[in-house]
Amino acid sequence: MLKAFKEMEADFNGEQQGVVVTAVTAQYTLHKGKRWFTNNAFLKPVRYIRSNLKVVTNVRITKILINSSSKKAYGVEYKMNNELSSYYIATTKKEVILSAGAINFPQILIISGIGPKTVLDYFDFGIALILDLKIRFNLQDHVTSSDVEFILNENTQQIYLSICCHQLDPWPQPELSKQLLSIIVVLLQPKSRGRVKLDSNDPLTNALIYSNYFAEEIDIQSLIKGLLFGVKLSRTNSLISKGYTLITDFLTFGTEPYWRCALRTNTKSINHPGGTCKMGPYNNTDLVVDPQLKVYGIANLRVVE
Repeated sequence: MLKAFKEMEADFNGEQQGVVVTAVTAQYTLHKGKRWFTNNAFLKPVRYIRSNLKVVTNVRITKILINSSSKKAYGVEYKMNNELSSYYIATTKKEVILSAGAINFPQILIISGIGPKTVLDYFDFGIALILDLKIRFNLQDHVTSSDVEFILNENTQQIYLSICCHQLDPWPQPELSKQLLSIIVVLLQPKSRGRVKLDSNDPLTNALIYSNYFAEEIDIQSLIKGLLFGVKLSRTNSLISKGYTLITDFLTFGTEPYWRCALRTNTKSINHPGGTCKMGPYNNTDLVVDPQLKVYGIANLRVVE
């Protein structure tokens, strides 16, 4: 596959970064052949050694504790998963650092009194407003489509490319005995924006997610370009020499409606939501945190994604 990309002059270290399509062997953070995470590398070695570190698991943060007069965060309120009727409090003399993800951030902050005044007034959650900030908007995600798929026959070493549009019922599925290789096209810089909505003031109730994928036409066009690049791979000598065959007998292959159908019926998230606590300089009224991740207008509170 890398040879096929090279044949198309896809140079990963090319002069025009971000303009041409490039390819490289995927790089991972590994330790002894396994994925290695921050927890494994930094927390586990010292979790039971350091006296100034306490790790509590299986809990749910229900509220950030904020002094409404001084607008200073001084702790958090939480519940143990197996003791939902009891509340616990953890306080700090320094900072509260909230790392809850782009979906839970808005819920926790709004329930704590930080959020759009219009939202709190409209839904009448009974939450006292401490600071009016534009939280919960600007939701972005990396949308992906895997409609370009190679099916490798183990006996003949023949590779097929299947580009699917799920308007057929039933849709022909590849044989389970064959190996499947997918080209996954990811929209890294989406223009469409979604939002997160609260349905109640109960912190244990899941927030509502309005992803709003493909609200902007340019997002569709960008993904179509990626899928078309996958089709071009079928014309490289590297894949043709392996017996590569492009399957095009499903619907009217290659037309604009075909690709749009393929995107809207076989598109998914790769779970990289972000943007609901927008970061930037203070002169923008849509912002929530500064470049140091400090929440504007609230002392001792940072939001990290």
